[in-house]
Amino acid sequence: MIPTILLGLPKKKEELLHHNHQLNKSWFLCQIMKCKRGSHVGVIASFSIFILFLVGFYLATEPALKLNKDKEALLQYLEGKINEEFSGNLTTVLISNLSGGSCGNLSTERVEVPLGSYALVKDNTNTVIASEFRSNSLFIDNNFAGEYLKVYYSNVPFTITQTTDSGCDVPAIESIRNSQEIFQAKIEQGIGNFSFFKSKLNFPDESQFSISFQYNNGTIISAGEMNVTQNVFAEEKNMQYTDNNANSLAGKLAIKVW
Repeated sequence: MIPTILLGLPKKKEELLHHNHQLNKSWFLCQIMKCKRGSHVGVIASFSIFILFLVGFYLATEPALKLNKDKEALLQYLEGKINEEFSGNLTTVLISNLSGGSCGNLSTERVEVPLGSYALVKDNTNTVIASEFRSNSLFIDNNFAGEYLKVYYSNVPFTITQTTDSGCDVPAIESIRNSQEIFQAKIEQGIGNFSFFKSKLNFPDESQFSISFQYNNGTIISAGEMNVTQNVFAEEKNMQYTDNNANSLAGKLAIKVW
């Protein structure tokens, strides 16, 4: 029996060591799993807090974002309406065959412009030539340089001139061109009577706006300016305009909305 016991002792020791090793391995794996479970819980908690932060941030800023979009839309709307209100039709007629110091007689029927239109005449040197309407004809003074004249017609007033010439020649029409232009007279009319101008634009009562225009010579006219503490949305735009002497000049339109 003794040899049997002696021979079995190493075997049991080996089994015991193996059992302890298995226990240590199981404990170690258990600790790792616990750590992993803890890490997953932390990540999920952090992600949930981040999502809640984003939702809260959106809810807090959404009204301001909507307001900004509304004001920007109003700004674009105003720009379009102001362009429309400041625009008018311009008909440019090139005439000739007024040599020998003869004055000219140009009927509105020949140039197909409405009765009641305004007109301004310029020669080759861009000098304004005296003219005036009598009935449905435009009489043009004979004091001009060159062979050709440009006659500008519009529903917007030009600089007023007069002539006493009569018995004038009928000129030849070389060309007729129609275009839509921004007019100085309309700019001054709109900004000068801002309350009436504003009422024509159907602008919302809960919002306000101002407008200014800088002429080619640097002069600025404006209306609606206020000291405000809220966000102001502004737009500046270079704009060609026709002055009261039918010159095409560069200006700048500025609009503010709040």
